[in-house]
Amino acid sequence: MNASPNTAILAQTPADMALAKSLATQFQLPLLHSQNSSTRFLISVENAELTLIDTGLHPQRTLSISFTTGKNAYRKRTGIGKKQPLGKALGLHKFQQPFVVDATAGLGSDAFVIACLGCRVLMIERNPVLSALLDQAVKHASNIVQNLSLCHGDALNILPQLSTREPPHIVYLDPMFPQRTKSALVKKDMQMLQTLLGETTDQAHLLNLARTVATERVVVKRPAKALPLAKNPPTFSINGKTIRYDVYVQKA
Repeated sequence: MNASPNTAILAQTPADMALAKSLATQFQLPLLHSQNSSTRFLISVENAELTLIDTGLHPQRTLSISFTTGKNAYRKRTGIGKKQPLGKALGLHKFQQPFVVDATAGLGSDAFVIACLGCRVLMIERNPVLSALLDQAVKHASNIVQNLSLCHGDALNILPQLSTREPPHIVYLDPMFPQRTKSALVKKDMQMLQTLLGETTDQAHLLNLARTVATERVVVKRPAKALPLAKNPPTFSINGKTIRYDVYVQKA
């Protein structure tokens, strides 16, 4: 599990306390009864909605995950084409409703898009804070997308279990992009994630494991000009304007 520094859950009203307690127990996070100035990251629970607050910044920065509002809802309303780069990388012209594991779920945006493309998607997220946010986002979106689920834990442990129980057709990886030298160029959400998650050092191991588990292919999201993950050349790539999908096709 990827521990989160100085993180706790706070219910903003008595009506939110039951949910806050449940999440604190489920994801093994401290529960506060009043705001503590020493807590860097605070998960605020209000009206059954979760907001992550970075109290270490002035002004404070917030982050939430929703599949029913904002960019994700817009994508759902306007339609997502299988012929777009992500759909092509997943090979959806070949596979009908494949089982896809997003082993680095993060904010869940790509997993939601993949689910909207008709795939059955399992998100794996090892960070308890992001898992709590994703857990509620999935529950709130259950009426618009039923083929998206979450497993909290380390993909390095969960993928081998899936390989013996129900191997995924596709494993999708979206490792955190390298930090840019000019912080102004880094999106605010990414800045928060970099602080919350810290440095990831097991990406090469995860790619190698994914390639032993997926029955059809592994898809890795990369910056357009970045080297392949772990300098491991893909079978082919699908290029976009700012990102690239490296595809590792399993040998027959």
